Amino acid sequence: MRNYPTDDGATGDAGFASKPDKLAPNPACWSLLMNKALLALGVGGAIAALSWWWTRTPAIDDFDYAAAFEPSAATATGGAIDVLKLAGRSAADVEVLLGPPTDCESTLYSQRCRYAQSPVEIVFIADRADWFTIRTYGEDLPLAAESLARLGLPVVVAAEVHERESVWRGLAGLQEVRLVGDENGVTYVRIKAITP
Repeated sequence: MRNYPTDDGATGDAGFASKPDKLAPNPACWSLLMNKALLALGVGGAIAALSWWWTRTPAIDDFDYAAAFEPSAATATGGAIDVLKLAGRSAADVEVLLGPPTDCESTLYSQRCRYAQSPVEIVFIADRADWFTIRTYGEDLPLAAESLARLGLPVVVAAEVHERESVWRGLAGLQEVRLVGDENGVTYVRIKAITP
């Protein structure tokens, strides 16, 4: 307690009145404040330790990444894909020929499906197999007209030939056939059967 002068002349210690000191620490308050601070530090430390452990621990992942990038059975055995047999068919008809799709993505006007036993990805427009993307997975297909035979298509001269692609239009009733690759051969084939 500090002594302050009084206006009414009351006598305290040498004419001063006693008032409580607002700055004096309250032991109970300080103890509570220190407990809260230590609790916050402890919780913060536990969270930091847990996040460090979480980022350092390898995730358990059952996905077979090697199998995802292996050629499918159809390309590994040199199986040909007969595009004319698939073009214009419904998803159910294609499933009978290629097996059930492993993955399908739907959009407003189409559905894209991939098949496990085939390197083909088919976009169904109005429930008809319309656009095809065929991955060759390093097959020895030259970027030339001879590769059309592997797709069940007649071998004819391309309408357009560029360094990295050859394009046919109106081939066997298809809108467009495009072989894309480089000097090592065809990387993929893109076919538009009905919708350009």
